[in-house]
Amino acid sequence: MQDEVDDVPLLLSAAEARVLGCLMEKAVTTPGSSRFLVVQVHRKRLKTSRMSAELLFHDLLGLGSDWRVKELTHLAGAHSEVRIVIEATDGLYESYRCADDGGSVRPYDHAPLRKWRHLNIFQHECYLECRLPRVKCGQCGKVKTVKGPWEGKIKGFTLLFEAFALTLLREMPVNAAARIVGEHDTRLWRLLAAYVNEAYQAADFRDVRVVGCDELSARKGHNYLSVFADLEAKRVLYATEGKDASTWDRFAEELPEHSAQPEQIEQVSIDMSPAYRKGAKKNCPDAEVVFDRFHVMQNVGKAVDEVRRREHQRLSRKGDKATTSRSTDCLLTQTQMFSAFENSELV
Repeated sequence: MQDEVDDVPLLLSAAEARVLGCLMEKAVTTPGSSRFLVVQVHRKRLKTSRMSAELLFHDLLGLGSDWRVKELTHLAGAHSEVRIVIEATDGLYESYRCADDGGSVRPYDHAPLRKWRHLNIFQHECYLECRLPRVKCGQCGKVKTVKGPWEGKIKGFTLLFEAFALTLLREMPVNAAARIVGEHDTRLWRLLAAYVNEAYQAADFRDVRVVGCDELSARKGHNYLSVFADLEAKRVLYATEGKDASTWDRFAEELPEHSAQPEQIEQVSIDMSPAYRKGAKKNCPDAEVVFDRFHVMQNVGKAVDEVRRREHQRLSRKGDKATTSRSTDCLLTQTQMFSAFENSELV
């Protein structure tokens, strides 16, 4: 009979589970009867199935020897969930060291139950649950809560869930990503801000030589942001409120935080704003100021249009309709030419 038990599959289907329930209710407990043997086989399969599922998720989550999966629960219904309960093993207290002085620790108590959103299991939302252990350092006496290896930067998310959400956020608006993962968009905004801030703190600007600056309308009304960009590496360096000369002061103050100095800037590309010109000259005195082509061609187009109107009025007063028509057509053609030149890739 032991051979038969070892050869059976490890997982029970829903139909097998129902059959097992009926057999266990009606089983004849006399040893040697065929029904008794079937019940014993199914009991063995059920026990092995539970152990295998817990060990399987333990391996899939990469928990190592310090943590184990204690329980798996499926909450069926309109909002179906799978909950995985995790607890620490004794090995955690042997390997864990105090972050302040490296001293060994001993168990103290456990924090309240916490829950983290994990990647879905098929179409079901998955949550990890754990009462994180608190430990006391044998040297400094401080009590600390042990962080689970699955925890992300945002409260209530695992690292893998955050990685999936960030992948979506790179490709679509936050609201659309929130609908896909079933979370409120404010939580995804906090997630995005946390990772952007971390990446920005680690950004290195020591190779920046050519900087472009332009204003951006942040919302309705006169609310503007000044955005500074590395025109060679094609990346944003800094953004701050306003569009006056003080925006350059704040940009210059930010550069040393990223291993850079204002004196290393060789060229700045700006519009013809007097405020930007003043700020760039003050903070980057050695940089060559270059006006961006859009604003240069915009001013040329306005000048040509102003000349066209004046010529049209002058010739109209003389009554020279033929000359007026030819002059207007010529200037209109030039205006169109400047417009095409402005949008071309040759500028």
